[in-house]
Amino acid sequence: MADENSIYNITEHDAAVTYDKDSIVASFERFTPSNIPKSVKYYYSTSNNNLNNTPSPDSSIWGGVTKVEGCLLYTSPSPRDA
Repeated sequence: MADENSIYNITEHDAAVTYDKDSIVASFERFTPSNIPKSVKYYYSTSNNNLNNTPSPDSSIWGGVTKVEGCLLYTSPSPRDA
């Protein structure tokens, strides 16, 4: 099942899952305590039977990191709107 916070509908990495070569996973950095995603990195598996390997940019088992950062847009009411 895809993660509801992934803009590409890609599953969040799960250490208990065995990934095949070219499987794509999302790795979220989250705000605490709300658990809202702050940023997401996407990785692909470079080998078959990839189990218990945490995705990281310097990993030989995961490649192709792409980082997407969220943006909080805040606008205060303008005096013209009153």
